[in-house]
Amino acid sequence: MDGFELRGPGPDRRSGVAIHFRDNGAEPASDPADFYVGRLYCWAWNDSVYRVDRGVGPFQCRHDFLRMDDCDAGGEDALIEWRSTYGPANKFGTIVAYPTADRSGSDSTLLYQRGGELAVGDVTVGGSAGRLVGVRAGRLHVDRLHYEPVGQRSVPGSLVRVGPVGGARFDDVVVDSGAVEYVYELARGPGTPCSRARRAVGGQSGTTSSPSPAGSTGHGPRFTSGGRPAST
Repeated sequence: MDGFELRGPGPDRRSGVAIHFRDNGAEPASDPADFYVGRLYCWAWNDSVYRVDRGVGPFQCRHDFLRMDDCDAGGEDALIEWRSTYGPANKFGTIVAYPTADRSGSDSTLLYQRGGELAVGDVTVGGSAGRLVGVRAGRLHVDRLHYEPVGQRSVPGSLVRVGPVGGARFDDVVVDSGAVEYVYELARGPGTPCSRARRAVGGQSGTTSSPSPAGSTGHGPRFTSGGRPAST
């Protein structure tokens, strides 16, 4: 599939999920494999835009370009919810999102991952954006995060929150507008509160920061299970 648009109902009505992979109760061999999307545009959905349920594990699925405008996932985990606990080698090339908070009244998180393996190229997020990435488990590699929110409803505690299981790597983070307390927040262990990593936007490991100013950049480390920075 390439070059198509999925239009939601707008801010005045509830919507379902634009793209939803559900558990069919069958063997993993029946899970989506080699699913390919070229350019996809989603507009005015009031739910998650892209959701993969627990119990289904996409395998080597590719998405070249995904843009989400005027979507509101403030009442959900994220615009993209990857709840699967397995499934390797899935990739998004470019993700662009300008969410709204007109229906929920809350900023939208971009990506929530519970497991599996994801790679993302370039990410640009504006509008009513909150946290960019929340990783509970699994493996995630992001080349570049570009954060430029307008009209934030609140200041997120961190742009990237990494859980204690699995690994995550972020090559570059840019904050062009808005404010954020920390770039990285690392979990201490299952069921315990997260401790915010002392890594400010544009700072070095071991420094703290107030809400970080626009125009700052942070070159991110890799993180492995347990929330400890990996050697580079």
